[in-house]
Amino acid sequence: GLYLSMSWEQALQAAEAEVGWRLPNINELQSLIEEQCISPALNSQVFPGNVTNVWSSSPDAYYTNKAWFVAFRNGYVRSYGRSNTFQVRLVRSGQ
Repeated sequence: GLYLSMSWEQALQAAEAEVGWRLPNINELQSLIEEQCISPALNSQVFPGNVTNVWSSSPDAYYTNKAWFVAFRNGYVRSYGRSNTFQVRLVRSGQ
């Protein structure tokens, strides 16, 4: 599911609350970027809706107050303060 405006901690809690779902790591989330697409840099046929900045489950190893996210408007991957609110897209692990 897609949730709007959650901090990183809230995103982790939302993932824990949904049995069988989890927050994708930064490599998984980055793999969704479509280089030929812009605003969003995402296949809108597969992922419809207004997708902007999406949290990953990956904390920033150097800055403990930051975590990694993908800015799907332009395909950038950045770390940002965990208290900021971004979108969350939960995923299921393969069987």
